[in-house]
Amino acid sequence: MRRLPPLILVLIRTDIDQYIVERGSDGACVLNWYHRQFTESAHGLYCADEAKNKRLHGNLADFFAGAWENGRKKPYTNAKGEVIEEDRYVTSQPLRFGEDDYNIRALNNLPYHRLHAGHVDLLKKECLANVHFCVAKLHALPVEALLDDFTAAKAAFQGDSLLKNILEALLLSRTGLQTDPVQFVPQLLGRLEDNESARRRRRSKSGSSRSTLHGCYAM
Repeated sequence: MRRLPPLILVLIRTDIDQYIVERGSDGACVLNWYHRQFTESAHGLYCADEAKNKRLHGNLADFFAGAWENGRKKPYTNAKGEVIEEDRYVTSQPLRFGEDDYNIRALNNLPYHRLHAGHVDLLKKECLANVHFCVAKLHALPVEALLDDFTAAKAAFQGDSLLKNILEALLLSRTGLQTDPVQFVPQLLGRLEDNESARRRRRSKSGSSRSTLHGCYAM
């Protein structure tokens, strides 16, 4: 096992107890610094380097994606320089815990950290081109929450045609999805097929031979 002993966590919590507060976030109780200066100092110390910052976002994304849950061992390098794999006993992060009990923290944090880690392929595979994720988020939160994810992703990865096309289809389907999230799949398939047909007609008129986009959703 490779995990920080609970006793050390208790000692650390006791030492800094006067500097932290508990608050609600996405239906869960989380710890936060009591004063903004602590946040700014921690950010300057640990998040100023862009490469390190992306690595931190990637680690957090792996947690919310469940990369190391259910006994999957995580590799690390020990003091001797040896690469070893150990079970970290990471808490499972399903999209929902019960019939109507959605994991809002994972639904919000997974796309956020994948985006800031620069993991565009995983962002699409796990979130924005994943039917199960999108439908779960539409059930748990207003449609604007999913649109915000796509808008941020489109701005970060401007050359990605799939994200752009899905966002356009979502905007056209916005009203229907507000009342019935189950319509996500038929709405998007219909919109994307219409967009693809229009592109083919334009290419036919212009004589272009450019390849078409085939967006594939993870089922």
